[in-house]
Amino acid sequence: PNCDMGVCRAEGRITLLHRNIPNSLGRFTAAIAGENINIDGLMNKSRGEYAYTMLDLDRHPSADAVEHLRQIDGVLKVRVIK
Repeated sequence: PNCDMGVCRAEGRITLLHRNIPNSLGRFTAAIAGENINIDGLMNKSRGEYAYTMLDLDRHPSADAVEHLRQIDGVLKVRVIK
């Protein structure tokens, strides 16, 4: 699905390609919050069984935060933009 949040003005941005299953966003936000990272902006678009989520963060995500996101059921790809 098309997703555009424009130029990233936050300290960090992560994108996730994932299956469109219940509570995905809740798991993503909990994983980020568990690393004491604040979400400055969020966009989520779905098409059929797939969804794409963009998260703008108040700081660059740690390797642990990224790995935690990768381990969430239904996540197909995590990309650190900034």
